[in-house]
Amino acid sequence: MTNSDLVKTRYGQSADNTKTIWFLAITGLVAIVAFAAWVAFSQERLSFTDVGFSVKDQWHTEVVFDVNKTSGETVFCNVQALNQQYGIVGWREIQVPVESSAVRITTTINTTEEAVTALVHGCEIR
Repeated sequence: MTNSDLVKTRYGQSADNTKTIWFLAITGLVAIVAFAAWVAFSQERLSFTDVGFSVKDQWHTEVVFDVNKTSGETVFCNVQALNQQYGIVGWREIQVPVESSAVRITTTINTTEEAVTALVHGCEIR
């Protein structure tokens, strides 16, 4: 009995099965392609950009922002006004017009004290 026969008898058949290697390689390649397709087609359909703000007085702050979305979707955006300590002093939810895909929105937020900044907190498709 040769050394290789002794090793095979003691430890079993070696793992040089080419069919298994090809199967694992093809499965891995399919998984990579599927992941790449998922990343490519799951692009965000909604984006927003702060344009500016204006403190009108102690109780009112105006916010201007752009929203880009797919036409026909119902989108709501939350805007907030902050004081010097970054505390929220005003909050408002705005519905974006459904028929528009790109729109600039100007709105006024009522505040509990004078704000030093205002911005879009987030937008969501409902």
